[in-house]
Formats: sequence, structure tokens, C-alpha cells
Amino acid sequence: DLIPKLRGRSTTPSEQPHGLSRYEKTLWRAFNATDVDHSGHLERIELMHALDLCGIKATDEEVFCVMDRYDWDKSGALEWREFRVLGNDLRGHVRVAAVNPMTKLLLYEATAFSSTVLFVILNGYLYIGPQVFWDTSPNFFWYTINILLYGPEDPTVRMTLFFGLAVGSLISFLPFLVFKFPLLGPALLQLKATGYDQAGNVRPVLTRVQKAAKAEAERRERQKQRRDTPKESIKKAKAGSPSQSAPNSCKNGSSNVRSRVQKNMH
Repeated sequence: DLIPKLRGRSTTPSEQPHGLSRYEKTLWRAFNATDVDHSGHLERIELMHALDLCGIKATDEEVFCVMDRYDWDKSGALEWREFRVLGNDLRGHVRVAAVNPMTKLLLYEATAFSSTVLFVILNGYLYIGPQVFWDTSPNFFWYTINILLYGPEDPTVRMTLFFGLAVGSLISFLPFLVFKFPLLGPALLQLKATGYDQAGNVRPVLTRVQKAAKAEAERRERQKQRRDTPKESIKKAKAGSPSQSAPNSCKNGSSNVRSRVQKNMH
């Protein structure tokens, strides 16, 4: 239904359009990242890179088919509206980048700790002082600098900073205590036992059932190779038998003889 609407000339906006969903914003970032010449459209090689960024491995033939189907104006490249339709059709296959939960926790930790420190310094600037810091600090910025440089020398400031940093550390570290529980932590982090193979690569440690299934698969593969080996040797023997190679050699010999006779006649 969208094909007749998009058969006209497509134009790509210079900035991200409004009203895009989270999924379509991923498509827009992939489009801009692969439009290296900033032409507003993706040619065949650029389209292959864009699909690769979206987690789709496409061959040259598949890219040609995509270009033929979604290039409504037959310009030889896909513009944003055409690429958007392609992305929506491939919605179930595109990999949308998600923020790691651990990244969110680290961001929370940094925000909570820095906010607590800022609150402690602001409280000292408004209510604690001491007077010598108020006299030498024309504004909050210079008060913060003086507190960080000379504050630990004053007992009141030192105690305030100590308790403020302690409270900030507890608040920022509180969510990480959940991961310290024996069963809950590994389940939330989805941790799996890993080990090194002979090549030095990290591999997940197989369970007893997985090891038995792997051994059974290897046994079947060896049996299949033993069954296929006699068939391959027979085929090679037939391919190299004199009965099949003789006609070719005779044909080559007769052509050589014919060329020699013609030379002698001349």
C-alpha cells in the first residue's frame, strides 16, 4: 500500500525527522552513519553497510533485489523514506541497540555520588562556612575551589565532608548490594561459567547434558565421514579411469596429426 505513495521523488531531511519511534531512530542513525558522502541516499555498497549495522548480513544478490524492490523512483539508490520502509519490513530481523542494565547502574552511581557531594558543598556554602571561606570566596564557584583545596585543614569542614562523602557512597552503592546475594546476583547478571579452549578463546562451560550431546554429534559425524569416504574414492577412480580420458587424448592426437599434414602440404 505504501508503494504508490512513495513512487514520487524522495528527499532526505538534513536533520532527524520528528515523530520517529525508538526503532526508527535506530534506522536513522544507521542511514546517516553509512551515508559517508552526505548525498542523502544510500548506494549499493552503502546500503550493504547500513544493513550490516542493523545486524543483517546481506549478499550482493540480496542487495540488488532490495534495491530493485524499494527504489521507487529508480534513481539507483535508496533515500531515507525508501530505507525507512525497508527497515519497517525487516523489523523482526533488525538488531536494536539497548542500554546495558549495568551501564544504567553505573550512571546512577555517578549521578548519586556527585549530587551528594554537590549538596554537601552547597549546604556548607549556605549555612556552615566557616567565615574565613566566606570572606575569601566571592561566589559559590570559588567557595567550592577553596573547600576542595583547603577545607580538610578545618575540623568542621573536614567532618562535614567525611560524613557527606560517606552518605553519598552508601546511597550510590545501595543498588549494587543486590548483586551480592548468592543466587539473585548471578541470575540478574546472567552470568555463565566460562573457560578457555585450546586456541585460547573464551567459551561457555558445557553442562553434563551438553557434553553428552556434543559427543554424540561428533560420533555421528565420524560415522558419516567413514560412510562417505568409499563413495568419494570410487568417484575419483571413475574420474581418472583411462576409458574416460582416452577419447579426449585421441581427439587431441588426431587434431595434432591433421595440423602436421596441413603444414607438410604447404
